Amino acid sequence: MSVNALGPYEFAPRDAVKNFHGNILVNFCWDRHVLIAAPFAVALSPGMTLRQAITNVIVPSIAFHPDAAKIDWNTVTWEKDHKAWQPDLDKSLAENKVGHKDYLVFITPNLQGLNGAGL
Repeated sequence: MSVNALGPYEFAPRDAVKNFHGNILVNFCWDRHVLIAAPFAVALSPGMTLRQAITNVIVPSIAFHPDAAKIDWNTVTWEKDHKAWQPDLDKSLAENKVGHKDYLVFITPNLQGLNGAGL
């Protein structure tokens, strides 16, 4: 996040990639599901496949939402840093060019949140 400081603002950011022991921070957001109020950031190995990230991280993180069990991951569309993106789920994050602090949005076309209200 950028800062507009009124005076000198000199320090090393604590969320630099070098501080995550070989992992990268990846932000995930579920479109039209604001019951999950904000993107969630997780530290992942760049060698992990996107499918592993979905199975081991995303699914457990959103499991409380009533729509979560209805997701067909084969029909999900993706955005990366606000641009349409077509990842290969069986390739690593690095191979899919997912970098430190990237913002990934998954869009579930047939699921519009609780009662279609975007929650």
